Amino acid sequence: MRQQNRYTGLKQTGMNSRVIESADWNFDAVPGDELVACCYWEYARESAFIRDTLSEMRADVLESVKTDRNLENSKRPEWCNKLSRIQSIGYTADVFVRGSLFEPGAIRQSIDPRKPNFRHPDAPPLTGSFPAPWQSMDEAERKNRARIKTVVEDCHIVPVRLGQWHDATPMNGMLGSGNIRGVMRKAIYTRCQMRRNHPRINRFAPDYSSLAWKHS
Repeated sequence: MRQQNRYTGLKQTGMNSRVIESADWNFDAVPGDELVACCYWEYARESAFIRDTLSEMRADVLESVKTDRNLENSKRPEWCNKLSRIQSIGYTADVFVRGSLFEPGAIRQSIDPRKPNFRHPDAPPLTGSFPAPWQSMDEAERKNRARIKTVVEDCHIVPVRLGQWHDATPMNGMLGSGNIRGVMRKAIYTRCQMRRNHPRINRFAPDYSSLAWKHS
């Protein structure tokens, strides 16, 4: 309320200042699951470096598309280096970078692929909204941008477990019964060495020392 009175006062006194829309400062209506993405988006809007880089990239790519110009002959090296700096902050950069190549204000349609601004029905509902206020986007786009992916999701990391000596049994057919015993002995010996060198880390691991020289 204090901020609202402040800006209203500026307008009433006739000072040379633009009227700040409520979407630029009042975030009370932003849902909780959008707050993190909203913070990154609004932060990026305040960065002249990010705004200029994405604007330069968009203009260059759209011009290349319209004139059928090869991107290798464009300003790509210049904005590409700047874009790398922006993306160095991690997956959160996707919140505002994705869709930045789309033409601002273009209304997408998913009915006729032969008409302009076609978007596949299964494509993400992204537009060239940046650097407009977060709250100016429709709900579908905000929800899509609010989902920040992680390394686990991007690299498809799955849980693994420590293999045991009997897991090597299927290798018999490949290595032969003689070789498999040697492989098992080496693996067990290595495991015992790890237990001795890192007793605290491995204090809950099974002890195979009694098997280390079996079948030798």
